[in-house]
Amino acid sequence: MRIKPIKWAGLACLTLFLAACAAKEQRSELSAGASNSEPDRQVSQTEQAASESTQQATPWYENKTTQELNAEAEQRGFYPAVFFSLNQYNLSEEARRKLRANVEFLQQNPSLRLTIEGHCDERGSDDYNLYLGEERANSAADYLMALGIHPDRLRTISYGEARPVCTQSTNECWARNRRDQLVLGP
Repeated sequence: MRIKPIKWAGLACLTLFLAACAAKEQRSELSAGASNSEPDRQVSQTEQAASESTQQATPWYENKTTQELNAEAEQRGFYPAVFFSLNQYNLSEEARRKLRANVEFLQQNPSLRLTIEGHCDERGSDDYNLYLGEERANSAADYLMALGIHPDRLRTISYGEARPVCTQSTNECWARNRRDQLVLGP
C-alpha cells in the first residue's frame, strides 16, 4: 500500500503539532514546579495593573439609571438644584456658588451632560410660569457656559408649575418649587 504525498504532509503536520503541544506542557510543568516564584509575582502584578487600568477607564456612572447616577453624583458633591426668589430668574450668590461647584464636577466628568429644568410655584398663569421657568433654566445655562462648560453638554427645558416637589399652598412649599433642577445624564 502506497501513501500519497498529501497524506504524508498531513501526517507530518499532525506530528509537529503534537510535539509542540507536548513541549508546551513540559514547560508549564517546569515553571509550576520551580522554587523561584518571582515570574509568577510579575505576572500577577501585570494582571493587577491591567485590571486597575480597566477599572479606571470605566466611568463610575456607566450602566446606571439616571436616578442612580444623580443620587451618586449628589453624594460626590454635585448640587441637584438651585433656588430662586418669587418672580425672579437672576441667580443668587448661593446659586452661583453651587453652580461653580458643579462646573468642577462636570470638568472631572467630561462625558456627562446636564439638563437644566426650570420650575415655578403654582402662582401665576401657565404661560407666565413656562416663560419664567425657561428664563431660570437659561440663567443657569448662561452662567455655566461663562465658566467654561460647552453648550453641547447643556440642555434647558421649562416645566413651569407642572412638576412641583411640594404641593401645599405655603410659602415654604412655594420656595421649594421655585428652582432649577439639575439632572445629569450620559
